[in-house]
Amino acid sequence: MYESLRATLAESTGSPDVAGRRITVSGLGQVGSRLAVRLSAEGAVLTVTDVNPAKRDLAAELGARELGRVHRELQQAELQQGADYAEAAEFANLHFIGVGTPQRPGAFAADMSFVDSAVEQISRHLTRDAVIAGKS
Repeated sequence: MYESLRATLAESTGSPDVAGRRITVSGLGQVGSRLAVRLSAEGAVLTVTDVNPAKRDLAAELGARELGRVHRELQQAELQQGADYAEAAEFANLHFIGVGTPQRPGAFAADMSFVDSAVEQISRHLTRDAVIAGKS
């Protein structure tokens, strides 16, 4: 993921360097947390969010700020916490979406609703050119 983001930056900005860039990472699971650690080590300025409150320790270790206001939504009988996407859209020009894609019940397919929701929410608040990248 890291090299893919660098290639995207090179194409969209003319430079692959992440140092000093303002980047949001939504989802600090296996991929998002490793990416956030690498981006932080390379000097990126991060804002992060995750539905799991236990991930706050990682945010603190990275010197990343967490998105301030939290909204809640009921989805698939579980309370999921989301981010203030207006704040994320204002903060950064590069947004990495690494939210969960659980197995869709009764199907051989992933449930992409969390990814769709994150992209829709960030897109709705963008007021300038930005890159939205992700994994599923």
